[in-house]
Amino acid sequence: GDERATKAAAPEAVDPVDALLAIPAPTKATGIGWLKRIFDGDLEALGAQLHEMDQADATRLCIEVIARMDAETMRSLVDTYFVGDDIEALESWWDVTGDLVPIAFAERWADLDPEGMLAYAEGRLARNGGNPSEESDDPTTAQMIAIGAVMFVAKTQPERALALAESMQGEWGEIGAELALAAMAGSQPEQALAKELRMEGEPGYGFTMGMSPAQAAAALPAALALADEEARDHAVSRLIETWADNDPAGAFVAARDAGSIDGLEEVFSSWGDVDPRSASEALATLDLDSDTHGALEQILAERWARSEPAGVLEWARDRLDPAGFSNVLQTALENLPPDQAMQHFDPASGRSFKDSFIHLTQENPTAALEWLAGQPGG
Repeated sequence: GDERATKAAAPEAVDPVDALLAIPAPTKATGIGWLKRIFDGDLEALGAQLHEMDQADATRLCIEVIARMDAETMRSLVDTYFVGDDIEALESWWDVTGDLVPIAFAERWADLDPEGMLAYAEGRLARNGGNPSEESDDPTTAQMIAIGAVMFVAKTQPERALALAESMQGEWGEIGAELALAAMAGSQPEQALAKELRMEGEPGYGFTMGMSPAQAAAALPAALALADEEARDHAVSRLIETWADNDPAGAFVAARDAGSIDGLEEVFSSWGDVDPRSASEALATLDLDSDTHGALEQILAERWARSEPAGVLEWARDRLDPAGFSNVLQTALENLPPDQAMQHFDPASGRSFKDSFIHLTQENPTAALEWLAGQPGG
């Protein structure tokens, strides 16, 4: 009884993040407000505090504080640490938590003051000759803010975000441009596609990155309207590929109606991973020449062999040529338990049988001997 009472009376462990966040916020007159009250008016004190904490707790604390910032707190913080490029104090504690915290800060800044964030990033890039920071090999705070300005402001000001990205040097500029184009493509597909073609010569992954099926559908007419055949085919294929990642059935209809064979290849590659039987039914409705139809069957079968190896063999055996079926067989073998794999073959199947039996002996020699003993004359 005493032992139970002692256990009941033991205080619960206090979450260090909750304890710090429970300190009351001061009046607005303190400027930084939340941050100055919690961390004794000095962001460097936060660095010391974070070093005493578990990294996960430190990251959670910083992200929570950032989420609670209001516009006045953000302006005061920016005036104190960013306007004069005196961001070492921020570096001292963001280094402890990793990249999630500056990304969260960038997103919050963009939400509260997108104009201020863009102006800061544009000014810094202009002063540094297009480099987000002097330490261009590291994702430092300045780089995070510049890339963050592109990522988060692009949602509402894609043209300006793209211009900011184009002013960056090297790989960061390429990354930023792709992020801005992806944001632009959702609401301004014609403009985004035109800019992508001007920058890259062909539609790249940036044009469709992160698109929803609805955004891909909205952008498809602009891609289909391109005069250059190669660029048109490439753009349509990219859109269908992105669409098929989340809605292969819808992407199938779009690719079929657009007459995009490349798009259909992307559809059956994605659909074969998630619902190969529905994909096979859709494939059967296509009126294509035998070579094209066979190529699409091969793509579907090879993806199907990963998701449902036993089922695909029955479907593919009479549809694929011997070489194609052998490829599917090998993929299925790698995804079937070896003893089950041997149930699908007989010695008359030539190389397919040889490959499957060798695989079985490597994975389960006992099962291979048992199977061999059960054959006629074994």
